[in-house]
Amino acid sequence: MAEHNLKRQTISNNTSINFDPYEIAKDNMLRAVNEIAKFHPQYLQSISNLELDYIQTMKNMVNALLSSQKAIADTTYVSAASAPYISQIVSQIDDATTITMKLISNNNQFTINMLDAARENLKIYNKTLDSFTEFNINLIKTFSTMINSQTR
Repeated sequence: MAEHNLKRQTISNNTSINFDPYEIAKDNMLRAVNEIAKFHPQYLQSISNLELDYIQTMKNMVNALLSSQKAIADTTYVSAASAPYISQIVSQIDDATTITMKLISNNNQFTINMLDAARENLKIYNKTLDSFTEFNINLIKTFSTMINSQTR
């Protein structure tokens, strides 16, 4: 009877309300998680928009920088003696760009692999949590059965 009073309280119009603290805690925690999850699509869209704006800003920066440098070079005297070095400079710039592109590609692949590994770890954690919970419940049931059989 005392257990029944802890779990339910009767209201004057004979309506019963659940007062199980575990269910209430679970419901509240799940409500909080669901509230967080509601904004997930908006976060993804905001991050994607920021990335696209960042990429466009970088393109604008490259165009502005090189346009101004080209304008300076076009208005100043460039000696004929510097001509042999131009092909060497262009070659070095091409080599540096190739190395940078490989670095960016490797970094992006590393980041993707890291995120995939984090997802796999979450899957493993969830499976472990399920097994741990099942083990604990079975242990408690076994212990309870053992205690009840000894007290009879």
